[in-house]
Amino acid sequence: MKIALIAFYYGKLPNYFNLWLLSAKYNKDIDFLFFTDNEDHINYPTNVHKIHLTFEEMKQMIQKHIDFQITLNAPYKVCDYRPAFGLAFQDYLNGYDFWGHCELDLILGDIKKFISDEILNNYDKCFTRGYFSLYRNNMRMRELFLNKHNQPFYRYDEVFRTDYVCHFDESAINEICRLEHVRLLEDIFFADINYERNNFEMVFIQDEYKDQIWRWDNGKLYRLFVVNGEVKTKEMLLIHLQKRPMNLEIHDDKDLKSFLIVPNRFLDDKPVNASEIKEYNVKKLYLKKYTKRVQSWLKKIPDGAIQQRFYRFKKKIKYKFANNK
Repeated sequence: MKIALIAFYYGKLPNYFNLWLLSAKYNKDIDFLFFTDNEDHINYPTNVHKIHLTFEEMKQMIQKHIDFQITLNAPYKVCDYRPAFGLAFQDYLNGYDFWGHCELDLILGDIKKFISDEILNNYDKCFTRGYFSLYRNNMRMRELFLNKHNQPFYRYDEVFRTDYVCHFDESAINEICRLEHVRLLEDIFFADINYERNNFEMVFIQDEYKDQIWRWDNGKLYRLFVVNGEVKTKEMLLIHLQKRPMNLEIHDDKDLKSFLIVPNRFLDDKPVNASEIKEYNVKKLYLKKYTKRVQSWLKKIPDGAIQQRFYRFKKKIKYKFANNK
């Protein structure tokens, strides 16, 4: 099965972009289509295809398939348009069995180990998170987002008319899948790191093993966690760092084969014991949590957050009333 993953970025690239590229490079059977206006001279792996596209050009490629004027004024809002990528960028997707989208604030493991051809044969959409999802490359899945349902969750013609980020790529689109009986793989093989904690704590996958770090090793990603004083390992598909600031403390990234991912640093690889993992995960007051919350709301308010909250509330009440008659 041939897979193309779409990533986009506008502005200055993350400081660990080279590590993202390295983790993409090791997934040799997958093509990455990287849409950007960045003009830095970077040696891209052969399976990462940089496509120079301005933000306005991207907007117009999406607009061409929508019969009303869309609202797309900032790169972060593009997340809501991800379910439309299969339609907007279909000329780039010829010959692929699946297309998908992923973000740059993550490190990839061995993707094909977790989504084999056998799995792909049995599902039309794999995963439910905006930072990494796959869709079967056919007309039904390319146009799935156009569904004009009467359910209480968002429709595309509501999402595409507001500046407010509605998380359409990981909420409503999955509800539409269920509504349309799309074969949806909901298993999560991801380490999604909670940005509200200084130490590494996963969301969605909850267990008692909170002392944990990650190791990337020759294309494989491992969770290292402490159980009864012993270090255990578990292979995972990716670690999503939720845009948290990460210091690069790798001394030589030429011909890099492995590295450690700890709060909140990338380190040279080395053997680690249980006490070291515990020390990396000492809980501290994480002031960035509060500054990020304030910054988020300062941005959301002018984008229509309050109006959208009222709109969604009225929509849910209307739906509940209509279905209780």
